[in-house]
Amino acid sequence: MWQHSLRTAITCEMLAKSRGLEPFKMYLLGLVHDTGKIAIFSELCKQFQKNGETTSPGYNAFVPLMMVLSPAVSYWIAKDWELPEEICNVLAEQIGLSKGAEVSAAANLLFQANMVTEVSETLLHTHPKVAEQVLSTFALPDDLFLKLCLLYTSPSPRDRG
Repeated sequence: MWQHSLRTAITCEMLAKSRGLEPFKMYLLGLVHDTGKIAIFSELCKQFQKNGETTSPGYNAFVPLMMVLSPAVSYWIAKDWELPEEICNVLAEQIGLSKGAEVSAAANLLFQANMVTEVSETLLHTHPKVAEQVLSTFALPDDLFLKLCLLYTSPSPRDRG
């Protein structure tokens, strides 16, 4: 989950530069956007242990809760951490995305960055045509997946000496 959040942060930062949005704020937004999922999963694991379960919660236990609660939990975590109001507002906007609500440019960017990251993690190598359609649907650069793959796999400054 943290790897996905880091990749979403990188994607947010990259897209922000071309849309005139503050890259660092968008990076931070991508980094924290799924904290609700992490918190929900952690709490489910604790509950499973309290109930004497020897396994972690599976798909059927986790996904329904995550789908309903994670955007709101992410918002409340950001508020609790006293992140900038702009970040909190964009996280709040993610709650209404499924209802077709109008959202800010930053909320739209986060939605697209998250979708691109999920597609690159799950479909890019197995269904490249579907992945290309996502870029086309969002009017994103044709070479975005290539750029992101290079960024995801390039060594960090620490690794380069």
